[in-house]
Amino acid sequence: MSKQPQPETIHHALAAAHRARIIEELDRHSAGLDVANLARTLGVHPNTVRWHLGVLVDSGFVTSHPGERTTPGRPPIVYTLRDNPDLGDIAGPDAFRLLATIAVGILADLPDAPERAFAAGRPGAATSCTGHNRDHA
Repeated sequence: MSKQPQPETIHHALAAAHRARIIEELDRHSAGLDVANLARTLGVHPNTVRWHLGVLVDSGFVTSHPGERTTPGRPPIVYTLRDNPDLGDIAGPDAFRLLATIAVGILADLPDAPERAFAAGRPGAATSCTGHNRDHA
């Protein structure tokens, strides 16, 4: 029986831009990817990828298995997204903080981050100004 991850572990796992990019790449490659392919795709050192994968495995988002061996030696370890990670109760009061942290982490690495952040906030501001939320209070 696997232990359910704590909300802090889940928040930590999703709050880094590299980990968000790893999740995106694994989502695009349902058969999984090894460390070398992820490092090449992300443009980072394999040790960096291994560290981030460790956090994602510990939090329950990613799983690993030995890949096909094409040469003598150890087979590569292939990482895949879990089909249904046990996320526990992350829909509590910190859910919006988590979402904001993830968004800021992803935006922070973009050259046009301030413009994108402003554009992302515009619909929420427009809704608040029109009084739409008052109907649901």
